[in-house]
Amino acid sequence: MTKNEQLHIGLIVCETVLEALIRTHPNKQELRRELTERFAELRVNAASAELFGEQEQAHLAASMDAFLLQLN
Repeated sequence: MTKNEQLHIGLIVCETVLEALIRTHPNKQELRRELTERFAELRVNAASAELFGEQEQAHLAASMDAFLLQLN
């Protein structure tokens, strides 16, 4: 399995979990704050560890932003 395939599988799993969380969380603003903080940490860790190339980092950032937009 390639790194790109692993990334896609991980994003599918995360998307499913986050969508369920968004539908069921009682406080959307608190959820947004928590997700924003965790996503920021993830971006820093992924960039500093050089886990992904530019394209993968852009895809990851776009996916995280899309999840946060669902909370509007």
